[in-house]
Amino acid sequence: MMKKSSRSLIFMGDFYFLFYIVLLENINKLNYLGIYISAILMAISILGISYFLYFISKMKDFQKIERTVQSLDDRTNLYVMYRYLKVTTKEGSEIFIIASKDEEIQIGDKLSIYMLTDYIYYLP
Repeated sequence: MMKKSSRSLIFMGDFYFLFYIVLLENINKLNYLGIYISAILMAISILGISYFLYFISKMKDFQKIERTVQSLDDRTNLYVMYRYLKVTTKEGSEIFIIASKDEEIQIGDKLSIYMLTDYIYYLP
């Protein structure tokens, strides 16, 4: 499971291109304070992206958890690039699963998933 600081670092990685654009704008206007702040934010963003790639590479070392699907609600929409499902397990807990769009999940399936956070799991 990821710590809050790790999740925050990965979140900052999402803004890399925004910080890049802001940096270019500040360079264009010769705003030295803006250049400095943008460069720091870009560096933090690069750290976030790097940590995310490291986290993904280490995911195979995580322990798989098996859960049986009792009910299924596909929460994927136009704005989400990967498949996002709300699943009620046989044990009665509600979890969210990030899965490949090609992955077929049915009620009664036994899933081998990786825990990302307390209630978000990844199905490879």
